[in-house]
Amino acid sequence: MPNDEDLVIRQVEGQKETEEAKKLALTTGAEQDEVDEMIKGDKIYVALIHGSTVGFLALRNLAGGNAVEVSGLAVNEMERRKGTASALLGHAEEVALSMNALRLFIKTSNDNIPALALYQKNGFRITEVKIGAMVEHHGAELPGWDNIPVRDEITLEKPLSPR
Repeated sequence: MPNDEDLVIRQVEGQKETEEAKKLALTTGAEQDEVDEMIKGDKIYVALIHGSTVGFLALRNLAGGNAVEVSGLAVNEMERRKGTASALLGHAEEVALSMNALRLFIKTSNDNIPALALYQKNGFRITEVKIGAMVEHHGAELPGWDNIPVRDEITLEKPLSPR
């Protein structure tokens, strides 16, 4: 896990950090138009270690105002499994609470076993499975992580308690 003094999470500053966040977002399998929409409309944060961007987080306020969605989350491959993603999820919770949200949501595909494990270890629970949603979105069934067919979209939720 990165030392607290080594890891800094902050809202993007400037074009360079925005471009680095876009590059990381594209590593998640998101399409260019989805990333452009995310960068334009969501709150974007970067995780920095010694000034280098190693992760990004995108948050979207959902209709009704009492829920926030983690619309994007990625960590540089060299920094994975070191606690950076958990730190970003913790930051997402803090920001959502500051927005008076009662729930934090995140979505992933059925094949993304590492993400499903990460989210559940961080207090998220599966609340919905949209059967065939990924096939419908991509127009075909694609091979995913460890050759698991990408078919379904899984929504996970974490209830938030105001402090």
